[in-house]
Amino acid sequence: MGRSGPTVAVKTLGCRVNQSDSDRLLRELTDRGFWPVPFGQPADVVIVNTCTVTHVADRKSRKAVTRSIRNSPGSLLAVTGCYASVEGEHLKKLFPNALIAAPSKQQELVDEISQVLGVSTARLDEKPRLRFGEQNRIRPMVKVQEGCNHVCAFCIVPRARGKSVSLAARDVIAEVVAFVAAGANEVVLSGVSLGSYRCPDTGIRLGGLISRAAAESGAARIRLSSVEPMDFDDEIFALLAEGQLCPHLHLPLQSGSDRTLRGMRRKYTAADFTSIVAAARSADPDVAIGTDVLVGFPGESTDDFQKSMDFVNATRFAFLHVFPYSRRSRTLAARMEGSVLDGERNERVQAMLDLSEGLQRRYLSSFVGSTRTVLWESVADGAGMGLTDNYLRVSSRSRTAEVGALEDVMLTAGPDGELIGIGNAAAESPLRGHA
Repeated sequence: MGRSGPTVAVKTLGCRVNQSDSDRLLRELTDRGFWPVPFGQPADVVIVNTCTVTHVADRKSRKAVTRSIRNSPGSLLAVTGCYASVEGEHLKKLFPNALIAAPSKQQELVDEISQVLGVSTARLDEKPRLRFGEQNRIRPMVKVQEGCNHVCAFCIVPRARGKSVSLAARDVIAEVVAFVAAGANEVVLSGVSLGSYRCPDTGIRLGGLISRAAAESGAARIRLSSVEPMDFDDEIFALLAEGQLCPHLHLPLQSGSDRTLRGMRRKYTAADFTSIVAAARSADPDVAIGTDVLVGFPGESTDDFQKSMDFVNATRFAFLHVFPYSRRSRTLAARMEGSVLDGERNERVQAMLDLSEGLQRRYLSSFVGSTRTVLWESVADGAGMGLTDNYLRVSSRSRTAEVGALEDVMLTAGPDGELIGIGNAAAESPLRGHA
């Protein structure tokens, strides 16, 4: 089928929930006859899905909007995401010709875009092929929950996303089934406060949702994006032990100091976090446990920071995301005293990054010589890049590597400590129809 509909480009900033929203926007638009093109190319419609987690994120969001206008001056511009939710009026003043929509209004945004471009709101029998999202994502994301009921002192997200709302299990499962039927070997479940999931119809929690999705879809892999420790569903331990869930948990710690955690209004202690990690490793010793650490929170003393360093080291995380605290207006922390000076904060960030690098090297090296199953995400010039179930990034020169395929490989160490997979044959067929 030749190209006949208007073109659309999407730029996504921020978290996996935003990525999931962008993927859904593109699927809705392509179902109506729009054609996706890479962001940066001229398009009839440009959508910028913004983030507002920090002032830096705000600035990046504004720059992305400005860049879209420069690259495609004649396009219809739509701005959505968390920054659009929190600063919608400001964005309207900056970009008066843009459509502005909070995340909760994205379905209406699709309708408005269609109406402005003169495209029917009815779905087409024949439509442009769009695999799983804006990057033809091999691991499609399914959002199961929206919003957050926690009021962490540093976080603006509840203001941007609203209270926690869970999608019906039947709708989530139907989406997972559809992705698997289309050839996806892995599906990622995402949410703003994923662990707080409760089906509004049946009351099942996240663990029950995963069990049903796995059973009804036959998915080779189901992975979780990020689960807050205060929301953790203990049924996940059994799923790890039974192999129904990828052995990979992202548990945002933020601080290893109980005093700092109280200041942040995080509803757990370092000991609570340790218990979750111990139970997860008991269920599957190979589980990759990653985390977020926020450095330089107001009032964080030298002793508090050292406790965080010691805790991170003792917990042996597989990977860390390290963030310097950045004052965010309209949060509780913005009114707190005890700011950490920039120089001291930067030194602490670097110390935590150095520790993170060592922990990641240790985790990677512990799997050298073992065999793991890799999902190949890209193959170019004979080189494949993929991800194991326990979140190990693997490269390969194997001629059998095929995009979207699962392959058992033996892991060897590369010259810079990276993992190289040596395999013989793909364990599963590649995604049907992938170019």
